[in-house]
Amino acid sequence: MIPIMPCITDAYNEVKALAEKAKEFNAKYFLVGELTLPGECRKIFYKFLEQNYPSLIPKYNKLYGPNGYVSDPSYRHAVRKLGEQVCRELGLKSVVEVKYRGKKLADFL
Repeated sequence: MIPIMPCITDAYNEVKALAEKAKEFNAKYFLVGELTLPGECRKIFYKFLEQNYPSLIPKYNKLYGPNGYVSDPSYRHAVRKLGEQVCRELGLKSVVEVKYRGKKLADFL
């Protein structure tokens, strides 16, 4: 579920409902990640906020740094933990295993 929009789509029930739907369609993986707002994306998304969630603008201003990425590591960590929890509950993988010539990526590190 990428992107997770802070205060809009980051509730446990919403993430779990989407993961359950993905599992119904035989998904093996369910990935989560927070919204990023680099460059023009920020301007476009803020127009969406102004029209639909104007009360969230101060929270987004506080949460997002000038580069368009979540500047609060605890929020990023919470999003990851939420994804891992939902995947564990539903028997989905939260990480895509990358292999090259039969080796896992971790074997090269």
